[in-house]
Parts: sequence; structure tokens; C-alpha cells
Amino acid sequence: GEWKARLDLGLQGGHPKLELEIPLEGLGGLAEEALKSLAMDLKASVKMEPREGRAHWLVRFPAP
Repeated sequence: GEWKARLDLGLQGGHPKLELEIPLEGLGGLAEEALKSLAMDLKASVKMEPREGRAHWLVRFPAP
């Protein structure tokens, strides 16, 4: 099947946020480790919600 990722950068309450949506299959575990490492380095929060077979990640800086 087709593998598509979506990445949105924006502001929430005046703070940067990053939203990433990827298929749950494939790079899910790798993406999770990379995002958690990035979040620790940037003192950000990371939240993941499964949505219709895709992983929806929300990373906010700084962590609220």
C-alpha cells in the first residue's frame, strides 16, 4: 500500500507545536523513539493517539 506521512508546524497558545501523522505499521516504533528523544532534548511534550490505522503525534514546546 501507499505510505504517506503528514507534518504540520504551527503555534498553540503562542508556543510552537509539531503534528505528525504516520501509518501505525512500518516505522511506528522507530518514530516513537526518535520523537521521545527529540522531546527530551527540547523539553517538549509528546502525545500519540491512534486514529484509523494511523499514529497521530502532537509535540509541544515547551511542555505545558
